[in-house]
Amino acid sequence: DGMEFALTVAPRSGEGIIASLYLHPRYPRPLQVMCEVISAADTGSGAHWIRVKFEHVSPAVEDWLEKFIFRRHRRMVAQSRTAPRRQSD
Repeated sequence: DGMEFALTVAPRSGEGIIASLYLHPRYPRPLQVMCEVISAADTGSGAHWIRVKFEHVSPAVEDWLEKFIFRRHRRMVAQSRTAPRRQSD
């Protein structure tokens, strides 16, 4: 129902923005989702941590996004477990 990310310029809480989600390199066009800014916190490193909630997203799209993100995360975890570990000197 939302996401978090870093930006160099912080939008105001309650502001509407369009988030562009690039889901896979094979698909060069982003999925664009209307969002409302929930919070914007300064990280102290010149960036702001932004939290948004999706607006006007159908339950079917929410379900698809949830499954896509879960599968992607599971693949990343599996790949990190099978990757060869570097020996420290």
